[in-house]
Amino acid sequence: PVDNLASQFLGGYKSLASAHRECRNCLATNENMQSKFSALDFKLRDRSAHNYHVASLSSASTRPHIESTCGICEESVLHQSFYFHVTEGLVPDVMHDVLEGCLSYEITEMLKVFVTQKLVTINDLNDFIRSFPYGSTDISNKPALITAKTLNSSNHALKQTGRLLPLIMRHLVPLDNSYWNSSCLLLEIIDYLFAPTLSREAVDCLRVLIADHHTAFRELYPDCSIMCKMH
Repeated sequence: PVDNLASQFLGGYKSLASAHRECRNCLATNENMQSKFSALDFKLRDRSAHNYHVASLSSASTRPHIESTCGICEESVLHQSFYFHVTEGLVPDVMHDVLEGCLSYEITEMLKVFVTQKLVTINDLNDFIRSFPYGSTDISNKPALITAKTLNSSNHALKQTGRLLPLIMRHLVPLDNSYWNSSCLLLEIIDYLFAPTLSREAVDCLRVLIADHHTAFRELYPDCSIMCKMH
């Protein structure tokens, strides 16, 4: 597997974040992503449409539209293989999308709320991080200490904090705290995503969990958008 930027480059896409339809798996717009949370709500990209768009790149009159709308800038070198097509074979990067994307994003916003509500201070959090009895698999990769700057930037180090947070902070947060429950729901989703195999029933359950989480996230954090990595 490769990271998202490398995968987009190999797939013949420009930076999809700047395209009107910024998902490389479907034709969603950023506006659609804010209110629709199931793959069933979107039209998937497919071979025939993709090949048509690639062919349209040869025309000077249609190329700018294809690039800015669909995010496609060239024929993928991977199409030299008869058995591969980018609409079917480019897998997402679970580390960048989920751990460094979704999880760090929500944990940052949740901790901002907790600090603002004086449920916990940054110093308290760091004391708990320092004193937590880490297991053998985590002792050499402990969460980084948190600063005010951390909570006001896109900090990927929070992926490790987020995974252990239910244990580190379990005694501080009321069980009915909606922000806390939303982050725990995300961690449950992540457990599914990292499972070696999933049954059809588990996939159906995951679909419901994602819709529930994203609905709650939009209600709890109205000033935060659903990122493409969450889509």
